[in-house]
Amino acid sequence: MHMRKRTLIPTISMTLILLLISIQPVFAETPTTQDNREVECMIVDETGVLSSSLLLEQDEIDSFLEQITGLSDQIESEDTYLGLLRTVTAFLDDSNDDSVLEQELFKTVGDLHLNLAGKRVFVLSYGHGVQINPLRRFQVNLLRPSYLFWLYPGSSHIIGKDRTIIIDPNPFHVTTYDGRQVGIMKRFIGLYIFIPNKDSRESTVFFAGYAYRVLGLDLSPSH
Repeated sequence: MHMRKRTLIPTISMTLILLLISIQPVFAETPTTQDNREVECMIVDETGVLSSSLLLEQDEIDSFLEQITGLSDQIESEDTYLGLLRTVTAFLDDSNDDSVLEQELFKTVGDLHLNLAGKRVFVLSYGHGVQINPLRRFQVNLLRPSYLFWLYPGSSHIIGKDRTIIIDPNPFHVTTYDGRQVGIMKRFIGLYIFIPNKDSRESTVFFAGYAYRVLGLDLSPSH
């Protein structure tokens, strides 16, 4: 069954999320050069957080974001678990060995069946706004936080709409949030990327991976 924009926030989580909404945007770091961008790349696993800073060309970043958009469009339309696996297999076949970001994404998505079988849900999300998670650059083996959050104020004018897709395998269903939104994840593992911009409203947040629970809230004006 395919569901869209279903609100699942309990009272305690709602309180935490409302506190996050009150956070005012701050200015992020300016890109290092006109042709290159600084990208904060964090890999979260059971043992902790491996964090590093990458200096990448804008073309590689644009290609990565196109891959994300294409993948989200494909998996959103799937209504069976087998269909999802076929889509992921086809996606992996298009791997770009020269792209660091794409390789990390492919590794994460490649573990789909194993993690869903382990009673986790899959989440893929990209949007714009200030980074609000306790993950820091230039540090290794940070303690993995129990909860991670996301908040897309819906104020960006750069790349399309912000989107989060959550796939629960038991029973199989897909939940999609488009536009202004906020959410919380419990015990997330996977890939987390932050691409800062001088105007924090245009900074890019992306994460893909697995969690024992993912809760979201649609903040669009029409809801």
